Formats: sequence, C-alpha cells, structure tokens
Amino acid sequence: MITIRRINTSDVYDLITCAEIDISLEKQYNGNNRIEFFIVTDGKRLLGHASAILFSSISTAQINEIYILPEERNNGLGDALLRAVFHYLRINSCVWAIIKSHTNLDKFLINRGIEQIDYSKSSYQIKSHFGKEDLHEYHICNIEEFFKEKCKGSQ
Repeated sequence: MITIRRINTSDVYDLITCAEIDISLEKQYNGNNRIEFFIVTDGKRLLGHASAILFSSISTAQINEIYILPEERNNGLGDALLRAVFHYLRINSCVWAIIKSHTNLDKFLINRGIEQIDYSKSSYQIKSHFGKEDLHEYHICNIEEFFKEKCKGSQ
C-alpha cells in the first residue's frame, strides 16, 4: 500500500541515507519558520520525498523539492505527493506555494498549471520577502485555485 505522510523521527535515517536529504536545512531559516518533510513509501521502501518551509510572516510556503524515484515516475505518485503537500499547507493557512525550479521538475509543474513567477504580477508580500533576484528561479501556485482542478487520476 502506498502511503504519503510527514516524516517522523524513525524516518530521518532513511531520508538522509537513501534520499540524501540535508535535514540541517532547517537551521538555515529563522526559528519562527518551520520546515516539514514528507515521504512516499510502499511500506518497505522510500519512493519519494518533498520538503516545504512554512513562513510565519506571510501566508506562503516554499517547496524546496519534490522527488520521486525515476523508476516510480509516470504513475501518479508525483501528483499525489504534490497534492498531499498542498493539502498540508492549506490546512496550515498557506495561500501561496512557491516551488524552486529544477530541470526535472519544471515540466511536471507546468503540466499542472503551475507557472514560473512573473515578478511584476507577484504580491507585495512575496516581493518583499524573497527579493527580485531570487524569484526567477521559482514557480508559484495559489493553493485554493490548484484544488479547483481535478487530480491526474480523476476521470
């Protein structure tokens, strides 16, 4: 059975060794913000992971990575993981999610209607928090608008 969930203490070793995630990333951010890690597992092995920083000063989260093992791609796991992370962000009062651009991730995001950030159309809060020089490397999504679309597996 496929499970997507936030990590717990017993998952940390698997994440560091198998996925090579830098858990110390949390130390790079102000203590008022928090970082959350999510995993996709089949009960025996780690199939993918994601991480997000929830900023306390604005209703925005930054998703640093969304990763599914290459041999597990194209079967809906990435879509399910993205939706699980967005759901968590939504129930934690985030309105916007920005996602760091990556060659292997950009097409996936664009196929789901998530566009690269246009600085001129960004909210004042996002502009002032991130700065112009950083925003060109991100995609942006209004979480509520995202959930108005059906998931990949829907008919």
